[in-house]
Amino acid sequence: PGFAANTADDAVVLTANGVNGNIEHTAGVSWIGRAAPLTYAGNGSFRVLSGTTQFDGPVTVSMPTVVAAGATLDAAGSLGLTQGVALAGTLSGSGGVTLSGNSSWTGGTMAGTGATQLSAGASLSASSAGTLVSTRSFSNAGTLDLVGGTVQMAALAGNDGVIRLGGGATLDRSEEHTSELQ
Repeated sequence: PGFAANTADDAVVLTANGVNGNIEHTAGVSWIGRAAPLTYAGNGSFRVLSGTTQFDGPVTVSMPTVVAAGATLDAAGSLGLTQGVALAGTLSGSGGVTLSGNSSWTGGTMAGTGATQLSAGASLSASSAGTLVSTRSFSNAGTLDLVGGTVQMAALAGNDGVIRLGGGATLDRSEEHTSELQ
């Protein structure tokens, strides 16, 4: 289903109310050609469960976000995930993605030419039995916890945060960084 509105220049807020009010994308969803901001908010979570959800305008998700294995969240514009993300699928695109809150990365990839920013005060826990790969530029102002497995980052630069390596965790990077390594 779709909706008709003058959304080319009007802000749109999608709110899920109730105790477990979730917003779920279970097939390809696109928010493209829009300069107006889109906001997801509510008491539950924003879930990309399958297919590709594509945003090319400014989007803010003010609820915990889940990107399931096999699903893709593609940002061609700015995307703010203010309540953290549980990433098991793919985060891709040419746009900037800002992670705030507590996030986890347990599968999938971070792909595309865009940049991922871990905000000050935010945390990202990365753990996998295999290898997690990011071809996106990654900037850390928060705390990046590498709990297990290998994390390959093509560009780990502009870091003012903390990177912690747990037992058995490996950080494989192609660029130097200035972060404190604990």
